[in-house]
Amino acid sequence: MDPANNIDQVSMFTTLGYNFYTDANGVVNVRADFQSIDNNDPTGATDNVSVNSYQASVTPYDEKYYVELGMSTSEYPFTGNTTYSDGLTVDQFNATYGTGLTASDWLTLKLFQISSSDKTRTHGQKSYSSVEAKYKYFLGDNFTLVNNVEFSTLLGKRIFAVDGAAGSAYNVGDLQTGSVGVTTEWKVGEDSNLLFSLSRENYRTAAGVDYSGDYRYINFNIGF
Repeated sequence: MDPANNIDQVSMFTTLGYNFYTDANGVVNVRADFQSIDNNDPTGATDNVSVNSYQASVTPYDEKYYVELGMSTSEYPFTGNTTYSDGLTVDQFNATYGTGLTASDWLTLKLFQISSSDKTRTHGQKSYSSVEAKYKYFLGDNFTLVNNVEFSTLLGKRIFAVDGAAGSAYNVGDLQTGSVGVTTEWKVGEDSNLLFSLSRENYRTAAGVDYSGDYRYINFNIGF
């Protein structure tokens, strides 16, 4: 890759949240996230981005399920762009439901509904729907020290999505057409763990070219 084509990016993320402890519904959390993205994209299409997100969740005290509703608005000003003189607004609604199917697993389903103010900049459509599914299985005590394995997939399509759990915004104009992944977590001692993740994400450019990206992630936490 030509280094001249690389994009350097800085993202700032701020979150404010509060828990309400209720008798009827358990823990009710309300949260507001604010994110800004600055880079040296010469087209100006992904620079000076601002994202405001708001969500509310409910977790009962027995933790038998988890429900979350969220919404976000992303502003792409397209400053200095030679094709578009006005900005792009992307609105997202997401709903999450998680529950245990047995005593040893956890299933999470997350719906994304994304709407664009200009379909010419979002692959000819003003709205996209997708579902992200994650299934985590807890192994219990075993000689491999593996605590849990999680499988994930994305069904449907999305663009300019906001991931509140990861605190990130996908400020790339390529259309995500699916993904698969697997994550394994090992317990190393009482308060330490090792996490290893593999995933493949599928995308489509504005010119209709399909491509895939493979990702590897390793995280090691040490508790004291």
